[in-house]
Amino acid sequence: MIKTGTIGEVDSVIDETIDKRKALLSQRYNNCTLLDRQFEILDVIKVANLCFFYIMFGSREQHEQLKPNQPYYLEGINILFDQVFCDFTKNEFAPTFLTQEVEKIHALIIFCGEIGFFNRIKDYCKYNLIEYTGKSEHKLCFRFVNRYMGLENLEIMEDMIRTEKIIKAQEEAVKTDSDQRAKITKRMRKYVKPRRKHFISYDTNPEIDEYYIRLAELYMERTFQFECFPGDVKFGGIPYSIYIRSAVLIISFALKHIAYAQLLTQKHRKIAFVNVLTINRDISEMVEVFCIACGISRNDARQVLDCFTLTYEKYSFHRRNMDYLLMPYIIVSKTQLVFSIAGALSGIYTFLMGELNRKFQKDWDRNILERESQFRNDLYNLFDDSLYIKIGHNLPVQSDGKTITDIDACIVEKATGQIIFFQLKWQEQYGRNIGRRQSRMQNFLRETNRWINDMTIWLGKKDRRKLASMLGLKEKQIDFDKFSLIVAGKYSAHFSGLDKPDDRAEWVLWLQLQRLYDEDSTTFRSLETLIKKLKEDNPYNRLPEQKGQLFHAKETDIEIAPYSAD
Repeated sequence: MIKTGTIGEVDSVIDETIDKRKALLSQRYNNCTLLDRQFEILDVIKVANLCFFYIMFGSREQHEQLKPNQPYYLEGINILFDQVFCDFTKNEFAPTFLTQEVEKIHALIIFCGEIGFFNRIKDYCKYNLIEYTGKSEHKLCFRFVNRYMGLENLEIMEDMIRTEKIIKAQEEAVKTDSDQRAKITKRMRKYVKPRRKHFISYDTNPEIDEYYIRLAELYMERTFQFECFPGDVKFGGIPYSIYIRSAVLIISFALKHIAYAQLLTQKHRKIAFVNVLTINRDISEMVEVFCIACGISRNDARQVLDCFTLTYEKYSFHRRNMDYLLMPYIIVSKTQLVFSIAGALSGIYTFLMGELNRKFQKDWDRNILERESQFRNDLYNLFDDSLYIKIGHNLPVQSDGKTITDIDACIVEKATGQIIFFQLKWQEQYGRNIGRRQSRMQNFLRETNRWINDMTIWLGKKDRRKLASMLGLKEKQIDFDKFSLIVAGKYSAHFSGLDKPDDRAEWVLWLQLQRLYDEDSTTFRSLETLIKKLKEDNPYNRLPEQKGQLFHAKETDIEIAPYSAD
């Protein structure tokens, strides 16, 4: 039987659970020495890398075994980092040791992840995504407050569809590489050997390195976010292209190291994979590697390496601004850092963007001004030059001598005079952080709704001559009765928990536009056809039926029921 109650009672139950768990963590870590903390952080990173490997590259059985705990896993790493991460540079070196209690460390990560999950439930309530409906003996009950939930999942699906398309396009290149892989693997097998019986040592050669660079470049193509700046803009005096080259290099290190670790453990069955998948590297050695591979000075190499490395001084910034603490390198002593394959293959983009923003704020603010023109050019590439007039710059909109808004992009169909006015929104990604989502959502909707309103009022005046003059066209080239407004978001355009947005405009994700073009490029040969297609493809019309969700924890279960209008 479910008993009704107040949200205050929910907070009390959840806060008590969180406090008890954090108290247990404090007992575990409060009296830790610096060396103890080095052991703990390395254990966590090693087990995190192992689980990431199983999820990405493991067998179906390994993947299925980890799947139930994935909602808790990355949250748990964050909370464990909060407990044990500190200024490790006070110790000259980091320990090299065997991680032997993988299951115990894994359970600890899940224990912490459930703390993060309880905090997330509170945020869901705080930002009106779910509402409390009561409790039973061992369960807190909630339900979604709106029928439109899961819109962000559809946007994530757009990225997955794009990635699958790229993977398919890469099949021939991958097949060619696969043909070469047997030859490369044969050489690698000769180069890898045990170090101190339980660890790993290997050499390489230019052929092996180039092979994994090519694989890394293919891997990088699947991540469209890296295209966020032109290669020639600079951060800290170094071109963005060098940072991207370095990211490719790091990804190649990860793919190559995984292959070497697999080869070693195949040859030596007594060596545990968890103890060779994660390695410590000397900072001076990595500076030299970046220096040579990127053709830059040592000072520049230090700066680039630092942009992929978590240090104690940066911790609070990235903890606030990253969903999950996944970065390629983590300082673990004065002279050493640990290499995380999870960070290299998953968190590398988010961490790099955060660092460029944090370290080079003026450069960042200047360079993001280039984004609008880049977005506009990418958008225009979907439209045939022979069919459309494309306005290649931002257009200020004036009324009574005052600028009331602006138009980021504008396309005029030559045959019909039909016009589309675009508002282009390139916000930073908010990931799974509910508070950050709320802030980005409010800014996004405030600006776009104001733009739609201002444009509707201005266009309602039907000043054909002023519009033609603003566009640099003749009046006969435009049809004032055929115009549409489109809000296009680079990373997000739809938000769960809200009613449908202002229908005076079409709201579309950039990846959604790309998918529609790939499915049928003729859609973009007529603006009338395109607008009709966008209405049909509206995510609000494609949401799956809501299903209840049940989460188990030792203290209490959490049940979230589907939305009900009753």
